[in-house]
Amino acid sequence: EYKDLIKQFTKASRFDSFWKSLDKKAKQKVLGMFLDYIQNLNINVNILKIKFEEKLEHIYFDMLTIKNLEIIQSSYDQDKKHSLLAVLDHTITSSWARLLKNWLLHPTKNLNKISYRQEWFTYFIDKIKWWISGETIWKIKKLLNEVYDIERIFYLINFKQNSPFHWLKLKISLNAIKKIQEIDNKYIQIPPELKKILEILDKWLKDNWFTLEKDFIQDWFSQKVDKLRKIAYHSDQL
Repeated sequence: EYKDLIKQFTKASRFDSFWKSLDKKAKQKVLGMFLDYIQNLNINVNILKIKFEEKLEHIYFDMLTIKNLEIIQSSYDQDKKHSLLAVLDHTITSSWARLLKNWLLHPTKNLNKISYRQEWFTYFIDKIKWWISGETIWKIKKLLNEVYDIERIFYLINFKQNSPFHWLKLKISLNAIKKIQEIDNKYIQIPPELKKILEILDKWLKDNWFTLEKDFIQDWFSQKVDKLRKIAYHSDQL
């Protein structure tokens, strides 16, 4: 019975493209019940496409819901500063600001993730009470200000410009996170892959902001580079 109702609403002579999304009777039943409800309300609809969405780990918000909940901007004046995001966002780094926004727009349904986040926030809220009394909180804030947008750096290195300046920003960022980890390592840890990258960068990349892209390799790291550098800058000593 549901197939006939679906055919009536789709008004198509061939149904193969529709039935790919409705390969199980349960899916046909759900759509059929919805169309039956629409029909009882005397609402005219023309179905152009049927798409089945797999069960997601997060709650799906459409644009209207996002607007009504005022997640990223006020529905009254379209101003970001009166949104839920503005109230909650006290992040310092670009990566964390992006992550928080993603959490608000795609709330997880995974209970383990929800519990972990609650534990994480509870732990740091309690820690901050102690940190504020000393200089720890200011040290952490200062170190966080040294963290560049790591996601963007990796994107630039991979797809845009493999510049030593990007590698230096990555080195500064990872070293800052490493120092924060030394203050508290319960939840703040550098993944093994990034640790390995940091070790390599510490060995060959200079710490200072070099002015010439050709002068960024550490002294004594490569005999060949040292020799070429001596020819370029100290030819009178040869």
